[in-house]
Amino acid sequence: MCLWGGYLLVDSVATQSDAFLRGFESELELLLCGSPNLDFEALERVTQYDDGFSCDSPCIALLWEVIHELPLEMKKKFLFFCTGSDRVPIKGLGNLSFVISRNGSDEERLQSATHT
Repeated sequence: MCLWGGYLLVDSVATQSDAFLRGFESELELLLCGSPNLDFEALERVTQYDDGFSCDSPCIALLWEVIHELPLEMKKKFLFFCTGSDRVPIKGLGNLSFVISRNGSDEERLQSATHT
């Protein structure tokens, strides 16, 4: 009886339970560590601009040009600077609400970014 129970509960479902555990581990890693894909093109597409900035503003075009050329570690630091975390949300950077606006009315001030 014990051998038969071991077969039914363990051996007969080993393939399915192994597949489940592999999938569960990858989902858990994604939940804890975030997505490994730093898709800044997606972030650029969803970014909103405020207080006189637009995607055609020269400083904004230069900002994105520089960001896209950064090495991975610097991109993570930029992400940390803007969001408080260097990890990508589960649904990716394209799912962030990212706004770039002027820091006050003085045109000499630097741009700032917020996210929600």
